[in-house]
Amino acid sequence: MTVGELVRRAREARGWTQTDLARETGLRQTYISQVEGGEIALPRTGNGANVNLLTGLMRCACGGTVVYSSVRQRATGERYLECRNFSKARPRGRDCPIRGKRTAPYYEELVAAEFLALPELIEEPEDSTVAEARVRIAERRRIIEDLYIESRDRATYDTRRAALDAEEAALPVPMPLGAALIAAIAQGQALWRAGELTTREANSILRSVFSRVIISGPSVEIVPVPLLARLLASRRGGARVAGTG
Repeated sequence: MTVGELVRRAREARGWTQTDLARETGLRQTYISQVEGGEIALPRTGNGANVNLLTGLMRCACGGTVVYSSVRQRATGERYLECRNFSKARPRGRDCPIRGKRTAPYYEELVAAEFLALPELIEEPEDSTVAEARVRIAERRRIIEDLYIESRDRATYDTRRAALDAEEAALPVPMPLGAALIAAIAQGQALWRAGELTTREANSILRSVFSRVIISGPSVEIVPVPLLARLLASRRGGARVAGTG
């Protein structure tokens, strides 16, 4: 699985076009297209040694960002998580629910188990009425983007775009996007069980299906990306809590 394929799957899992991703990241759409097509490689930011399974996914129930603690690892030889709110300068961190409670592998196993437990998903083709509604929304989206380019009225643009996003979110998951995510999950689960994924690849797969892992003591609340949440809606709720007291 190439980096370009991972980027494309993560983008499609969020229901974004290349234009949407370009807007969110500040990159050019042509650059994103070239990365996904394998024409150019993403710039390297390091040797990958600092990428752990849950890197970039974790938040603490107290509101802080959760990271892997290199200090505690050097001191104890064990991998622990650390909430960025926990410091004398941030009083809220004094009640941080994860401080020294469990080692990092404990939480990694909970999230990995949740990913591997994702059910086989089947997507039904959408009828012509839904397809037509999707086309009309896309046309209106182009219109408001053209108006924004002319007027630079960001507030009005954001309001209209949010309304269109809500209208589109109420529609069934579009067949191509849902099918891509379903295939990616099935392939990821197979490779994971076979032990054929590097930590970086496993992290990329988790980030394509889960938007947030909220840690609270021994439990984690796992929030799927919106597209997956909609696919799972008929089976269960949008967030899962794993772990025991």
